[in-house]
Amino acid sequence: MSDRRTLYDIEADLYDAISAAVDTETCEVDEAGMAAFEALEVERSEKIRAWACYLLNLRHQATLLADEAKRIDERALATLERANVKDREADRSQAQLAGWLKDDERYDWPEAVVKFNKVAAKLDIYDEAALPQEYWRQPPTPMMQPDKVKTAALLKAGKDIPGARMVEQARKLVVK
Repeated sequence: MSDRRTLYDIEADLYDAISAAVDTETCEVDEAGMAAFEALEVERSEKIRAWACYLLNLRHQATLLADEAKRIDERALATLERANVKDREADRSQAQLAGWLKDDERYDWPEAVVKFNKVAAKLDIYDEAALPQEYWRQPPTPMMQPDKVKTAALLKAGKDIPGARMVEQARKLVVK
């Protein structure tokens, strides 16, 4: 009995053994042939048992890996939350950081990059009543609203529009 034999090999040997153990003309059973047949049945049973244990082991490993993945996900979420807290702290202390870093200053290390990204100017419609009608748009709802895209584009192009201006925003700290 070898562990390297497949179930197909054992099944073929079982068929051969039963054929050899029973005389088809006289229907007599050869005791030595039946002993070989029974030994092959035991080998077949052990092979099936080994296969079942292997399958159960694989399922158990998959469960353990899934549990470990869940623990890793939980740790990743907790670590990300700590990073978000530090980001919020950095946002609160950007005024202090602004004193440390100039607009074009940047620190590059293999582990991290610290710099300020320049944020594009934002449109501020500070007086809607003074904004000319041509810089308004009619959305699907009945209430008119200022057309911020058109107004911002014209202001960037240098046109002076009453009631609207471009406002420089604070720099944004980037840590990668």
